[in-house]
Amino acid sequence: IVIIKEPQYSYLDKVLWMYSAPYYQTLFLDTDTYVCDDISELFDLLTRFDIAVAHASNRISRASSSYMIEGVPISFTEMNTGVILFKKSPRMKNFFSSWLNFYRRDIQYYFENLTLKDTNSKEKMKLPQDQPSFREALYGTKLRIATLSPEYNCRFTFPVFASGTVKILHGRHENLSSVAEIINKKTERRVFSIGEI
Repeated sequence: IVIIKEPQYSYLDKVLWMYSAPYYQTLFLDTDTYVCDDISELFDLLTRFDIAVAHASNRISRASSSYMIEGVPISFTEMNTGVILFKKSPRMKNFFSSWLNFYRRDIQYYFENLTLKDTNSKEKMKLPQDQPSFREALYGTKLRIATLSPEYNCRFTFPVFASGTVKILHGRHENLSSVAEIINKKTERRVFSIGEI
């Protein structure tokens, strides 16, 4: 356990501290994830790739409309930052540095351009999402990127297509073990959404 000094209690903590994990290979999981099966095979990806992430459910989030990135084609979609597998290297360290720089720029833009005088203090504490800056940093890198299937980052609060066992759930629910049981009751190709669970 590494205690973060002076945490921000926002996405900034993730961007600032993730690369500081004391391991050569790291699987980062958001606090709203639930591992429901063996995922050790994920680390096999790092023999060939630098980083592995899944597409974001929205592909391009609503937040991105405020932070549209010059020169990044719309076909290069956002990746979800709730499940990130990576290995340490100089290129990866540069990637995390770029992501932090882009995210800090987005925070500055947020505070300079949004009208906050009529916003309550709780809303003022919210910072922009980290996925637009993650997308920008990924597009500008030479990292070898593996794309994880939804079975390894199942955003079950959105409609999901799955084939085989869902291994990592990602979303908030009062009983994630029951969600896992329902989703994995059948393992053939299927489409489901939270309304069916």
